[in-house]
Amino acid sequence: QNAQNLLDELMKRIKDKNDPLDNLQKYEPIIYDSASAHLIYGTAYDMLWNKDNGRSAKLFAFLINDKNPNKFTVGNSHYWLARYLYIFKEDNTNGLNHYLMVHKYPACLVFTDNAYLTAGKIYRKWNKNDIALALYAVQIPHIDFWEQEVQKAEQSLKIAIKQNDITNIVYQILRAEIAAKRCKKKVKNMTWQWEREIEDMGLIRDYTSIKKYIRENYDPIKYEINCTYKALDGIDNGKENQLLEDMLLHDWPMMDEVDDVILNDRELSNNIFPQKRRQYIR
Repeated sequence: QNAQNLLDELMKRIKDKNDPLDNLQKYEPIIYDSASAHLIYGTAYDMLWNKDNGRSAKLFAFLINDKNPNKFTVGNSHYWLARYLYIFKEDNTNGLNHYLMVHKYPACLVFTDNAYLTAGKIYRKWNKNDIALALYAVQIPHIDFWEQEVQKAEQSLKIAIKQNDITNIVYQILRAEIAAKRCKKKVKNMTWQWEREIEDMGLIRDYTSIKKYIRENYDPIKYEINCTYKALDGIDNGKENQLLEDMLLHDWPMMDEVDDVILNDRELSNNIFPQKRRQYIR
């Protein structure tokens, strides 16, 4: 069968909601063509939003193929397959393996940043808190950057409280406060509530003076680098996982180095940056 016939046959199977979409190997030649791969991805994406999760996951897995020239569909498929495994199958290990791959491809940058965020949540479940903090610290420029910063600060704060790390507690509250002021969407400023909770817990006596010091020395990139060192060389020994090390050492550009169209147009907020590795950390 030629590729067009295979495509027609596969699309017919996809439309049949009773078809479990098993045994897709024979259709592999379809995704040797970039346009066809994009069509399959778009179809799987629509299925996902129609709550056809299991069948869409099989299509995302089908698209993850070295012979697929459409790397955008590969990266996004890693993300959606990871999400399916993590949320619907509660399979943290296999879900994580796919989250750790997203950054390698020209995927949607919001998905890429979500991959860091969710990978951090998985490591936190495993009590690998320094790795989680490093993943939450990564700065990826994209359209929802500030909204994501609030979420990362909240997750980091929970770890800082658990570790009784007074400096990091204050840092994360300040981080969320700065991010909340920059959000394009309306984001509830929860930092006042956090401050009250910290005060009630009796964790910080000199909160105001510590916050003043941290504000004067606030440096997210320096913080990210310090977290990365600790994650890779500390007790969590993150360097044992090559995929994780690659993810943490991915060299993302600064916000002010990125074209405004990436930061303001959702459809164009994709990872088109050169794949670079940070040499000044390792």
